[in-house]
Amino acid sequence: MKRLISNLMLSLLVLALGGLMIIRPDKVMTVAFAVLGVFMLVSGLKNLYLSIVYAPAISRRLGIAAVVKNAFNTLVAVLVVYFAFANPAALMSIAVYLIAFDLLLTALLDLLDRMMLRKLGYASVGMLEIAIRIALSVFMFFFPVMIGSTVFRIVAVLLVVCGVVSAVLSVLGFVSRKKNPVKEEIEVEWEEKH
Repeated sequence: MKRLISNLMLSLLVLALGGLMIIRPDKVMTVAFAVLGVFMLVSGLKNLYLSIVYAPAISRRLGIAAVVKNAFNTLVAVLVVYFAFANPAALMSIAVYLIAFDLLLTALLDLLDRMMLRKLGYASVGMLEIAIRIALSVFMFFFPVMIGSTVFRIVAVLLVVCGVVSAVLSVLGFVSRKKNPVKEEIEVEWEEKH
């Protein structure tokens, strides 16, 4: 019975979150991006500190590239937190632009890294992934509203569906265990022996 209650509570929580994303998308976006921005800020500051500390240990160009990339990621995190509270209506487009810019910058830095490795005689792999990231970032620059709203709606619908399916499966599992208590006792005895 405790398992059923905990499963139903989790299912209702997921269902409520999906419902809130459909009913009040601006409030959910504000909270979600504020939490995401704080997480990104902590991670960005940690990575920036580590890249500054370890920059002398690696080559000068790679060290500078790592510091620039992590400084940009930290700046993006600050902007995400700011825009989360400043303008929730434009937040999705701004977030898509920032993610696209970050994706493009990191792809270009990775491309430079690959070119430097190739110049040093190492085989460079991952060029297709870099090309895909550049193409995706360009697409995100041209259609930010469409991408943001589509992704948000898909996530909301998936949460609602997952919440409903999880609740139904929990109830069906509970009913099934009530109908066949002998089978459950045999499984428990077997688990205790092994």
